[in-house]
Amino acid sequence: MTKETRHHGLPEMLQELIDKYHLENDAYTKDSLRKKVQSVCMQIPITGRRTATNLWEVSKGSDRGAKPRHKFTDSEKQLLFSNLALREYLHKIAVTTENDAALEVLRTELEYELKAKQTNADDFMYATGHSLEVQEYMDSLNPDVGEPMTFELRRTLAKEREALAEHDVQLSQVTPAELQQKKQEIMLEAIFLRHYTAIDEDALLRDMQLGKLDTEMNHTAETMMATERLKDGSNYYKKK
Repeated sequence: MTKETRHHGLPEMLQELIDKYHLENDAYTKDSLRKKVQSVCMQIPITGRRTATNLWEVSKGSDRGAKPRHKFTDSEKQLLFSNLALREYLHKIAVTTENDAALEVLRTELEYELKAKQTNADDFMYATGHSLEVQEYMDSLNPDVGEPMTFELRRTLAKEREALAEHDVQLSQVTPAELQQKKQEIMLEAIFLRHYTAIDEDALLRDMQLGKLDTEMNHTAETMMATERLKDGSNYYKKK
């Protein structure tokens, strides 16, 4: 197999992205874009080597100096430019105009791929019902497993990690209504504590438990008194 040549320099690739996505062509944008590209490259694993590495590390040149030049092959450039996280970032900072047809085509393609990725992730999670990361860990304990993971397995594991991450994000989402409800509760408590002592939760809990026992079959003086106290909330706090 012929070894690919690393002839795509990082500065030229950054400029290509700036032109393609109509970004601001200034030093700040270039520096921010370079940091994003580095972050994305560091998350792209490269296998088939003695030690685990990533695209950012393998693209380092042999130049001497504090900042080695990064160069990429054709396939590495294509892999980077097609990365969904990078493309989402580029669209967020793009300078758009009303009749920007070329950029709109790129945006439509991205939205289509994001939807397809979500659908595939949902199907995968439904079909498996378990984490393949566990299997990957078990394989690492097997001394007979010395070959690099196949491309299909790496892709499957990556999809599952993305699905799990997106699931966590969905679980952590708070609706505007929930936020407003919590704010109201906090404000009411703050107003309350300005004028009264904190509610005696131990006494309140004890009376609530006794109140549940206050039935026709278990009607005692203690349960009756607890039921009466529960009718007046001021029994559990004092005015400052």
